Amino acid sequence: MSHPIEHAPIASAPATEPSVWKRLNGFFFAEERPVGIALVRIVLPLVMLFPTLHRIFRVREFYSLSGSPTPLWNNYNQVGFLPIPSASVAAGLYALLILALVTTCIGWRTRISLVISAILLSYFSMLDLISTMAKYVIICAHVMPLLSMSSCGNIWSVDR
Repeated sequence: MSHPIEHAPIASAPATEPSVWKRLNGFFFAEERPVGIALVRIVLPLVMLFPTLHRIFRVREFYSLSGSPTPLWNNYNQVGFLPIPSASVAAGLYALLILALVTTCIGWRTRISLVISAILLSYFSMLDLISTMAKYVIICAHVMPLLSMSSCGNIWSVDR
């Protein structure tokens, strides 16, 4: 009687999964199109344009020394923390804010437009604590600097 022939085991490549580090790296740093942040870049300034354009005729009363601004820093006994502009300077800065919001929407000079929008939006909301400082303004003032550091201007932009 003959013994069965033993075959040598077939060398197969072991199926190894990528390490946890490679999977995390692939999750956080995978290349993709910035569609979501481009939509946020377009919609967020549009949302801010509605109340901004609503207050355009009250700039002198809300944000200048000619009216009665209610700055945030007076509540904390920090009188003179930031300067309160004159009526003409407030109107010019407010026009710059509207221009920066529009240029952010269309994607022209996106990064600098977002930075200018965030700074002026924060400044004007701190000048008028009663009516301008609201939750949506604070959210926009925090999201705009984050958008300025992203690639939100790479698609659907006039510059590209």
